[in-house]
Amino acid sequence: YENISIDQATIKLAKRLGMEIKNEVSKEEEKKQRLENVMNEAANFYSFYLKNSEEGIAALKYLHNRGITDEIIDKFRIGLAPNLTDGLYQFLTKKGCSELDQIELGLIKQGENNRIHDVFRIRIMFPLASSTGKIVGFSGRIYTESSQAKYINSIESVIFRKGEVLYNMHNAALPARQMDKIYLFEGFMDVIAAYRAGIKNGVATMGTALTKEHIQTLLSVTNNIVLCFDGDEAGIKAMRRSAK
Repeated sequence: YENISIDQATIKLAKRLGMEIKNEVSKEEEKKQRLENVMNEAANFYSFYLKNSEEGIAALKYLHNRGITDEIIDKFRIGLAPNLTDGLYQFLTKKGCSELDQIELGLIKQGENNRIHDVFRIRIMFPLASSTGKIVGFSGRIYTESSQAKYINSIESVIFRKGEVLYNMHNAALPARQMDKIYLFEGFMDVIAAYRAGIKNGVATMGTALTKEHIQTLLSVTNNIVLCFDGDEAGIKAMRRSAK
């Protein structure tokens, strides 16, 4: 009901009963929490730039023209990667996030003469969250005329495996349980369009093939999965393959 992990639920119930549990965090879990914190700070940076910059005015206009309201922007924590060489790097460094962590998460890169530069620039940023709501990656979309790829995604890391993450699962789990149904889309823009139409139990594979991990996550919520992939030939083939 609260969409928390088994460990979190155990600790919560133990506290309710007055039982003491030693919540020792392993080094691996400690690292995951640290990396998730870096991603959360990055999301805060992108969100700030969308709402508080000259570039943000144009990006907001683009989003509003696509029917994405301020309420949806806040709900999905949509942001903007500005046209700065190392703006995110400088921000995260001041927040105490290490350079190595930022590189491991694919937020920054070392270029010529070992100069650091941000990976995401001049893109509208869509945070990708785990089923417990922790931000683990990003997908950046161009919104101006450009010859670059329309979308670029975070690289895989300790906290982000594309074959395990379903976009919007942390928001959709509760309404999906209540309705005993979940809608599975191809991309996050489909999920947002469905949300605008009042469908809050929608998730997306973000263009990847449906994996066993995806199916396990879906079945943990409901047995009724409605496939809503694209209506083109590739989408229809993917739908048939996924249905099997």
